[in-house]
Amino acid sequence: MALRDQTGEVIFVACRKPAHCRDATEAELLAIEEGLKLALHWTTLPFTIETDCAEAIVLINESTPNTSVYAFRIDAIRALLKERGTSLVKISRNGNQVSHDLAKLSRVQDRTAVWLRNYPEEISVAINLDCNPIVV
Repeated sequence: MALRDQTGEVIFVACRKPAHCRDATEAELLAIEEGLKLALHWTTLPFTIETDCAEAIVLINESTPNTSVYAFRIDAIRALLKERGTSLVKISRNGNQVSHDLAKLSRVQDRTAVWLRNYPEEISVAINLDCNPIVV
């Protein structure tokens, strides 16, 4: 997960190898939940969660109570989204390279870390290419 300010500067990036995820959807939901928690802690500004996982967005945005195997996590995400009126948007896989590189870093190196106002060298190319700053 990565949080940037309106100019594209990194506020934090983080990665963690999840202990028990049954599939890619659960891993994505976990990343969304943990990213929300960190973002709510590290900024008072409004923010948008971007994901390339269409299934996660559908599960979270459904208006009915979720009864899937992901129900507990989805309920937690829905509550976190309401805390600051945060929106969730679908982006292309190509626009999500930083997150994919961080996930790879956590899997390959069995690494859990948070970098504040910094990022690991392994993702520097993606950090510089994977940014669309907001111009006000």
